[in-house]
Amino acid sequence: MHAHVSRDHRPGRAVARLEHRGYLARAGAAADRRGVLITITAAGRDVLHRAAPVHARAIREFLLDPLTPGERDLLARTLARVAGG
Repeated sequence: MHAHVSRDHRPGRAVARLEHRGYLARAGAAADRRGVLITITAAGRDVLHRAAPVHARAIREFLLDPLTPGERDLLARTLARVAGG
């Protein structure tokens, strides 16, 4: 599995591509006719499970490995604060 970087920042196009590939399904939202309910399909879950280790490896390699232990600690504390913890 290879990483893919999209240059298209419009979520509607990304959803359309993922739906076309069978990874997502769209349906009208029952409570609000203007809304759209997007769900992940079984195929989408499979791709997500296969991609997770690749993604984690990339995060470790490009973000965490270059940092010193002190910098990693600072990053963890900063992210915890941003996340509200």
